[in-house]
Amino acid sequence: MAKLSSEPFTTYHRLSGAYTEESPMLIDFDLTHYAWRIMTPSTATNPEMLVRNGTWTSTTNSQPHAHFPELNLQATNLHFFAKSCVYQPFLTIFRTDGMDAQAISAQSERKWESKSESNVVMRTASFGAGQHHLEVCARRRDYEVLGEGGEMRRGLGEDVVVPLGLLAVVRRQMRMDKKLPGDCWG
Repeated sequence: MAKLSSEPFTTYHRLSGAYTEESPMLIDFDLTHYAWRIMTPSTATNPEMLVRNGTWTSTTNSQPHAHFPELNLQATNLHFFAKSCVYQPFLTIFRTDGMDAQAISAQSERKWESKSESNVVMRTASFGAGQHHLEVCARRRDYEVLGEGGEMRRGLGEDVVVPLGLLAVVRRQMRMDKKLPGDCWG
């Protein structure tokens, strides 16, 4: 039996991409240690360099929501998302800036509905009969709410790669562990 390391990033999932053509990046997720990091790729003249890093809280049946403290984000029902594709279309990610623990808990426990709330910045959904595809909608940029006095709300910005990437690697791990049955999308 393999022994798990107590050191983070001994084993991890790596995604690569770019915010723009001039800013390539690597993002690593250590599912065992609940840690993420964003790095610049190495080149002939520059080694890999850490740009940002952080964590998310572990989840259980009784505490299914994950908090990303460095980003002030909460992912509702991430625990169930990782257990069954049935729950995957109902994940919501919201900003926790300025919220106390009671307000975060109350928002996390609200029933999922199609109407979004002001601090919701990402949601998953599946449209059509049979739920054959998982869709993600995210508010990446700051945006103005029309009809409410022109209020400006904060989007995810570059932070979008952390929760979106985590959802991708959780689904990848489910597939590797054969926990993503054939009747699930993707």
